[in-house]
Amino acid sequence: MAKITTPLKEVKASEPSKPAGSISVDPVTEGRWGAEDLADARKKKDAVEETQAIYKPAIAKTESGYQSTRTIDDTGYILFVCANSDKHEDREELLKKCPTCGKNDTYFWDREKACFLSFQCGAVYANELVKCTLCGKAPKKVRTKHL
Repeated sequence: MAKITTPLKEVKASEPSKPAGSISVDPVTEGRWGAEDLADARKKKDAVEETQAIYKPAIAKTESGYQSTRTIDDTGYILFVCANSDKHEDREELLKKCPTCGKNDTYFWDREKACFLSFQCGAVYANELVKCTLCGKAPKKVRTKHL
């Protein structure tokens, strides 16, 4: 059970996401729970917080036990909103093309390296390339858009 759960106290005390240049990443994209997720977590009645635990992201109970639910469906295009630009109206930006292999690809966030990685070729999508294609502005918050 320890492999698939995290003590609630530990989650609340965990470090915020590593800054990736001037951007930060949505907590679930990063593979951790956010404050809103914790508020929705089921709590045991008559148990102190130190003994409470929640399932780690992407763990599910199935007929054959507890297992990871991460698949290619958990990857996605890099998504952010470019707002307050003097060059264009507020807009959603989707980054699809891998700068290394040149193909449309999906990405996942590597928390240890603090960057997006291509699901197909494994290449790093450099954080300095995560910017608006119209105005060049770096986003404040990024996540993946699941297909």
